[in-house]
Amino acid sequence: MHDPKHVVYEVRLPIPVRKKWRDAKHGEPRWTLGISRRTNAENVGERVYPWWNPKGYSPRVAGRAFESVRLVTIWHDEPGGADSGTVCSYAAAKRHPQHWTLQWHHWQKIRRTLFTRCEWCGGPSRTGDRVNISHQWHSPRPEHFWQSPRGVYHDDCSSIDRAHKTCLCGVGPWANGDYGKCEECGKFRAWKSKADAFHPGDEPLRLLASIPEGQRDRSKYAKASRMWHDYHEARRVAERLREPIA
Repeated sequence: MHDPKHVVYEVRLPIPVRKKWRDAKHGEPRWTLGISRRTNAENVGERVYPWWNPKGYSPRVAGRAFESVRLVTIWHDEPGGADSGTVCSYAAAKRHPQHWTLQWHHWQKIRRTLFTRCEWCGGPSRTGDRVNISHQWHSPRPEHFWQSPRGVYHDDCSSIDRAHKTCLCGVGPWANGDYGKCEECGKFRAWKSKADAFHPGDEPLRLLASIPEGQRDRSKYAKASRMWHDYHEARRVAERLREPIA
């Protein structure tokens, strides 16, 4: 994958913040400093970061996970948009401040809260309901800092938007055989997806596609999520048993 950017430095403050998704699971230690150590055979067990770097710790207290506050991330932009490491070596990139871009995390959070709006519903970004999902690598950047970036969504709005853009007619034909743009409805079918009107994997999409344009429905989204989970679980069981499934 082509990418002209890579991280050269990350500045953190030794202030703990909660990270619920890292909380201890069954069988994991509930009390630990969480020191980052290497796992490759040559230097297994060595610290990844110096002892004084807050980034090297992911502590848990009574099963609750914390990490240090990220202040700024320094990125190296490869000259001419080339792939990272092809013009400036990774070691040399640390000595090229003229190629650096600074990512201020707290300013990004403030800007996202004040100005970012969901492409689907137009709603704001809030704690627990962030507008931070994009459907493309290179979204167009807004001209002014007070403008919302285009093509970003809430988690559920992203799925609803995808459902509205997916071919569910099962008629075809499609541009690339069994996937691509449908000549019947004008929508698109993903690669390696069954193109028939009764495929069980389409039922969650049909449910989400029934939500009106620009609206949200948390109950339907929760039901669709359970349907997806049950469908993929059935696929995993069938693959283990080597039995065909629709």
